[in-house]
Formats: sequence, structure tokens, C-alpha cells
Amino acid sequence: MCPEEKKLIADFQGGDGGAFDKIFEMYRERAYRAAYAWTRNRDDALDIVQEAFIKLYKVLGRWKPRASVYTWLYRVIINLSIDRGRKKTRRREVRTGDIVPEERDERLISRDIGGFESVAREETRTFIRRAVSSLPPKQRAALILKYFEGLTIAEIAVIQGCSQGAIKANLFHAVNKLRIILKKNGTTDYAD
Repeated sequence: MCPEEKKLIADFQGGDGGAFDKIFEMYRERAYRAAYAWTRNRDDALDIVQEAFIKLYKVLGRWKPRASVYTWLYRVIINLSIDRGRKKTRRREVRTGDIVPEERDERLISRDIGGFESVAREETRTFIRRAVSSLPPKQRAALILKYFEGLTIAEIAVIQGCSQGAIKANLFHAVNKLRIILKKNGTTDYAD
């Protein structure tokens, strides 16, 4: 936990409501990226981030600094994302696609500017996103936290509430499954 975060928590606990706004600003973008990485849906990600920060607001008054706020927040985001996914599966809701409108716009722009190569790269990125989304939740979380969020094995273990060995095993299995999926697709450039 960084000194700035400790001070903001102490300020909030001392009655400074503006301290929570600063904590929100510190972590809102990372929280959104994390939620979006799980849901692949802009509206769901925004709802999850809002719900996670509401939960944080409720617990921050009695916060005991065992871990950083972001570690706690990320764990809440994972749990909310998994719960939302289960509810959608139970209701048999069909996703309208893995690409949000902003990404569709970028792809149209890239066709005009970069031609075939940029379209091919975007299609590969979309395929990789789908492959990552198909991983079991613990493996997907470990992979996203390590390779997309840049966290250490120790930080991931705290977030997921398990041992570092379990994280290493989840990463090993996730990478192997991705290799298999990419080789089946013929995307061998990324599989090795």
C-alpha cells in the first residue's frame, strides 16, 4: 500500500469525503479495464465498477490496511463479474458480441487507414480475447492480472486468496490452453 493511499484512507476515516473521490480517481480506470476484461461488455463493466466502489465506500470507514485498496477492489470486481456471468448463463441471455461499439468504430477506421494488415491484426486480437474469455475463471484471472495488469505472482495470490504455487499452476495451464486454441486456429505466430 502506497503512502498516498494510506493518507487518503486515514483522511476518509477522519471525515473527509473528498478523500474517497481521490481514491476513486486513482483506481477507476484500472477497475474499468479489469471489469471489461472479464465481461467484454461496456455496460456490464460500468455497472460492476459502480457496484465495487459502492462496496468500497461502505467498508472504507473501518478499513484495516492488510492489502492495498486496489487488491481488495480487484477481488470484488472478479467476484461481481463471475456472479454476473452466472446470472446471464442461468437466464440464457445471448451476448450481442465480444466487441464493444468503440472497438467496432476503431476497426472501421483501421480499414480506411491501415488496410488489410490492420484488419488482420484486429481479427487476431478479437480471437485472442475470445480465447482468453473461454478459460476457466481462476486461470483467466491469473492470466489477465499477470499479463494485462502487470501484477506479480505474490499480488495475484493475495487478490485470489490462494498460494503463489496455485497462481503459477493456473498461469501454466492457461498459457498451455491458449497455445492449443491458437494452434487449432492456425494462429501459430502467437502460439509459440
